[in-house]
Amino acid sequence: MKKSQLVILGTAITFFIACNFYLILKEDSKISRSVFIEHWSSVEKQDLKKTLKTEGLIVPSEEHFIYFDDQNGAFKQFLVKEGEQITPGTPLFEYETFQYEKEKETMENRRDLLNDQIVSLEDHIDELTSYITGLEIDASQEKKENKDNTYFASIVEMDKEIYNKELEKALLEKEYDAIDQQLEELQEEENRLTVISSYTGTITKIQDSLANPIISIHSETPSVQGTLTEEEVSMVESGMDASIYRKHDGEKFTGTITQVLHHPMNTPKLNEDSNYLFTIGLEGENESLLSGNHVDAYVTLEELKDVITVSSHSLLKKNHAYVLNSSGKIEKRKLELGLEVNKLYEIQSGLTENEKIVLHPGEVHIRNNSPFITPLQIGEVNKKALKNMTKSELAKYTLLGFLSR
Repeated sequence: MKKSQLVILGTAITFFIACNFYLILKEDSKISRSVFIEHWSSVEKQDLKKTLKTEGLIVPSEEHFIYFDDQNGAFKQFLVKEGEQITPGTPLFEYETFQYEKEKETMENRRDLLNDQIVSLEDHIDELTSYITGLEIDASQEKKENKDNTYFASIVEMDKEIYNKELEKALLEKEYDAIDQQLEELQEEENRLTVISSYTGTITKIQDSLANPIISIHSETPSVQGTLTEEEVSMVESGMDASIYRKHDGEKFTGTITQVLHHPMNTPKLNEDSNYLFTIGLEGENESLLSGNHVDAYVTLEELKDVITVSSHSLLKKNHAYVLNSSGKIEKRKLELGLEVNKLYEIQSGLTENEKIVLHPGEVHIRNNSPFITPLQIGEVNKKALKNMTKSELAKYTLLGFLSR
């Protein structure tokens, strides 16, 4: 081949390659260019939990107060001490009982006397009844005509005496029952003079001055109390789960919001923020918690199980993502987002599990429906795979590597 022909051929080839490079690299070119995607990830399912962190203090779940009533009598003595463990039925304190004891003794003596009188009357009535029976037996053995008026007069007189004795006995029995009833009432009154506990817990305060409440009782069951801000109180509701971590050792406990007060703890002031009290009831083993322990509380505001999620690093303009589809193209998709926790979003629609999406899409120049390539995974390349490729395939992928950006 002549030298001039070689020059012409070389110039033509150079021009052809330059034109192709221009068309490929031109910004508004209609020729598709492969996009090199260095960072991408798979769409996964996981749990999302949105929590509110606050602080709290371990306090008794219940506090009970016992009062002294001077209308029940004079105070006699306490029957418990501070720090003592008590149960329902434990005597707490006593009123003076001397007036009741004196009245009770008088009534019991009168009741015993009435009982003796009733027994004596019953014996006398039995004797009269037996005597009449004896007369009737003797009279039946005699002839009727031999009965005189003295016999009949004796029978009538003894019947009258029996009637009177039975009447007297009935009156004594009535009085006896009345005194017995009064003694029962007096016993009930005396029982009230010893005040007993209805609760299980610990005596935390005794007022020797008799200022009410004279006894304070704390329950053995601990709970968590804390405060919420004006913004937080609208987010927290009774029944929400909570995780509790003791500050000095990080031990974890679980519980549930049992109360949220919607009136401020203190009198509201125009230039001060209001705070609202909340209580968490603890569950499971919590004997190691002591009143006064400081804790961190994480209240679960919302929780989702096994949902499709993506990181904010994969989002473009807040609700779009670039998907690396099975056709080898980059597909721009609009997403419907749900719950957000620490820059991790629930995907309600727009993505399915295991789809591949571009990370940091704002850092890469991408056109919708552009083909893409990803970094070569050296660990997955072997000699056998290279030998099985044709020369045209090697040339094709090598050229794509040079032309992609």
